[in-house]
Amino acid sequence: MADSIKSALEIALAKAEAASEEITDEDRLRWKYVPEGEKLGARIIKGTVNIEEELEKYDEAARTFLTQGAASILYANILLPRGSAEKEKTSKALDAILLIKNEINRAQQIVEQIRNLFEHYETQGDAQRNTALEQLKDEYTRKLKQAVEQQYGSNTAGMIADVENVPQFKEEKRRLNSQFDNQYLKLLNEYKEELKNTG
Repeated sequence: MADSIKSALEIALAKAEAASEEITDEDRLRWKYVPEGEKLGARIIKGTVNIEEELEKYDEAARTFLTQGAASILYANILLPRGSAEKEKTSKALDAILLIKNEINRAQQIVEQIRNLFEHYETQGDAQRNTALEQLKDEYTRKLKQAVEQQYGSNTAGMIADVENVPQFKEEKRRLNSQFDNQYLKLLNEYKEELKNTG
């Protein structure tokens, strides 16, 4: 009975094949092995498989499409190092990408640029972000204190609320963090595009 159950992809492929005589063997290989490659990419990120060993199990034609599928997942997992999970995923993705590239020297240069960007993000960038957030907090604290004093007089020192709970401050903090990260994301996306275009 299990043999008679088909996936939606298999049904769609069968219909497409029936509707067109122009489907090539290459199309069939792509449809079969790109999704398999995506699964392979996910297993690499989880750390359960070695990409070189897996690719060796297939012939050259299948390997091309497996690599395409895996690469799409690997590129999607190159993330800013906001925490240990992102760092681990990115490290596995970069290591695996280096194993599937033909232009290894160029790929290594780009991967090194990405790693340098991440190091800057975590050290100097983080210090800059913290400084900007402290300045924002000081400004909001001052404005909040002025507003309370105007409303209730100058003996309101104990009435000042924690600025971290003020909705406008939270929104400004979110905007500042996003603006900060976007600078790094722009550069990261350029590096990823370069890496994708490397043979």
